[in-house]
Amino acid sequence: NNNTNNNNDNNHNNNDEDDDGEKDGEHLGFPFPSSGSEVFVGGLARDAVEADLRKVFRPIGRIFSIRVVRERDTKECRGYGFVTFQTPKEAKEALRQSESLQVSGKPVRVKMSESKCRLYVGGLPRDLTQREFESIVSEDGPIRAIEMLQDAFDASKNKGFAFVEYTTHEDAARALKRMSRPTFMIKGKVPHPEWAEPKEEVDEDVMKDVKSIYVRNLPHPFPESEMRDLFIKYGAIEKVVLPGEATGQKWKNFGFVYFTERDAALVAVEQANNMYVRDRKIEVTLARPCDRPRPSPSEFRRGSGRDAPRLSGRGGGGGGGGG
Repeated sequence: NNNTNNNNDNNHNNNDEDDDGEKDGEHLGFPFPSSGSEVFVGGLARDAVEADLRKVFRPIGRIFSIRVVRERDTKECRGYGFVTFQTPKEAKEALRQSESLQVSGKPVRVKMSESKCRLYVGGLPRDLTQREFESIVSEDGPIRAIEMLQDAFDASKNKGFAFVEYTTHEDAARALKRMSRPTFMIKGKVPHPEWAEPKEEVDEDVMKDVKSIYVRNLPHPFPESEMRDLFIKYGAIEKVVLPGEATGQKWKNFGFVYFTERDAALVAVEQANNMYVRDRKIEVTLARPCDRPRPSPSEFRRGSGRDAPRLSGRGGGGGGGGG
């Protein structure tokens, strides 16, 4: 969906909102919550303020931020707002209690926010590096993750597209608008930005015993020995799996590291995520439990060539192999 002006009331609208709401966990320096941590709150009175929502939602869970959406001119509440919790679990609890919630004595509607933060950017120059791309897209706001795939036959070139995930919908919408201008170019080429579906989240209860990590955006070549050397400082390693190398098939840009202790995996995620390895910023997350590590077949879009991604699903393949 390339339309940034979504009229559904549970999607953010960047052009008509003033974000001057008081923050909670954000002001305390907490990391930005994962997708699925935000709820939409509708049916608010015209004079509603952030403090009104805080009184109702703070007993439910730890709040990262609250924003009441206001009219640009009058600053009156437009009848809805957003509450971002620190975890998806707390957002789900707010949804569970939604039928009994009232703000300033008025019943409200609560549902999961559908704001998008992730963009697909095609038409990129093949010699563009990830550092160069990051410097361009970060002008619109803080970046949560970037994925730029290397060409399987020439490691000095990319595949002509990348995914970028912002921490807020507003920043992503601003970037989409800026890169969609006819005059906007990257190294003399006009890029083709579109919305990409957010990565699928896995329930916290499913992830609580995971001791392995998923490492994406690896440079090529990247042998198992180098992967082991990179992560052994975080704890004892049971095994390393690099799907492309292990099977002799086409190089994959991701792999898995299985630690013997969960604490080692957690430290690796905290310290190695967004670290640069040979001019490429790697993404390190806990691996998602599944039968075996494998790339996602939904990552390729029909009719657009073998290296073109679908604008849906998790993006970048892989993500399994936990446990």
